[in-house]
Amino acid sequence: MRKIIILTAVLVNALCLSAQKAETIHSIAAVAHDADWYAEQIKAWQAEVDKNPKNEWAWRNLFRATYNHDELTDGFVIGQDISATDDVLRGMEKAIPDSYTINMSKQLYCLSTDTLTQQQKTLYRAIEQLPDDAVAGDVCELARTLWEYDPDNPDVGRLMTIAYKKNYVPEPIMRYNWNMMQSMEKNAIYFGYGDNCLIPGRMMQDALGVRKDVTIIPLYFLYDSKYQEKLWKALGIEPFVMTKDYAAFGYDWPKDYLADMVMHIIHETGRPAYFFLDVLTHTNLNKDCLYNEGLLLKYSDKKYDNFAVAMKNVKEVYHLEYLTEPQLTYSFWDSCDKMNLNYSLLLGNLVQRFKQAGDEETATRLFNTLYESILLSHTDDEQKQSRVEYLKQQAGMTK
Repeated sequence: MRKIIILTAVLVNALCLSAQKAETIHSIAAVAHDADWYAEQIKAWQAEVDKNPKNEWAWRNLFRATYNHDELTDGFVIGQDISATDDVLRGMEKAIPDSYTINMSKQLYCLSTDTLTQQQKTLYRAIEQLPDDAVAGDVCELARTLWEYDPDNPDVGRLMTIAYKKNYVPEPIMRYNWNMMQSMEKNAIYFGYGDNCLIPGRMMQDALGVRKDVTIIPLYFLYDSKYQEKLWKALGIEPFVMTKDYAAFGYDWPKDYLADMVMHIIHETGRPAYFFLDVLTHTNLNKDCLYNEGLLLKYSDKKYDNFAVAMKNVKEVYHLEYLTEPQLTYSFWDSCDKMNLNYSLLLGNLVQRFKQAGDEETATRLFNTLYESILLSHTDDEQKQSRVEYLKQQAGMTK
């Protein structure tokens, strides 16, 4: 009998531990969980919806949890309009039609038959309905979407400013982007792909007036013909004309398409062009024309001493002190560590160059900063040791 009681208690405890409480669902870019976690959150938020079908907060999180789960399990592969996310949208349309929550959610995903969203009418409606207590990430999603479809609309800057004041982007990522922005030449054009290397810069321009001379272009916006039309006008250049059959390039055709579009912009404007470090993942630009200047790649048809520029950025432009401030290294965003660790990967080789230039003081300060930033990261001990060894190798501190 005692064994049965003990086993029953263990089973009850296990069931209690496995049952998740309903939690606010963030974007995968901010906080990533596995598919099983989202599956449990779907159950938890569905229970809240069942209690009160008019609960917009419950619907908002049920939609986000379902969308993230479908993203991780290829739930959208079977076809639009038949995924679990589609079912949630249909439920929202019946329970909370024309609400802020459903109009905002549709900016992330909508049914193929939803012409109002495809015409951006639900976007403008969500902005009109925006509540004061709106989740910062949702405000940012509205700003990003409006930026793509209506880049001249003053609400882009207003929404970016609201998201900034709500502290949506963690400070380490804001500071990383500040360093990138400040290292660009005047009137530069900057191309990036992920939100973490685009949204913070736009926020600083709108909320703080920082580097408003820089034109920030999300590469994925270039697939939209309406965005292109407004971009050509804003840059004062001739439209891009396709002279190739990109379908003939096969699976990688988007990389060639984006590369040609980017080169058109560079040549037509004659302005300095910079890229986030992963640009070759998304385009087939000529890598021999991309020069590392520290945290950014710069396009140049001619060779130049890019290491001298990178060293100047370290000494005169970048603010690196925050990397050794523990209170700034923590954030619930998983990408904070990844961004911070980029410094050791990208700047470690400059330690040896500062030594060769006779600047031992900067070499020592840079190495110590990068070293401590690795130790303060939330990676496991094995990864930290691997990073430290790589840093030492780059800095010329191994035999």
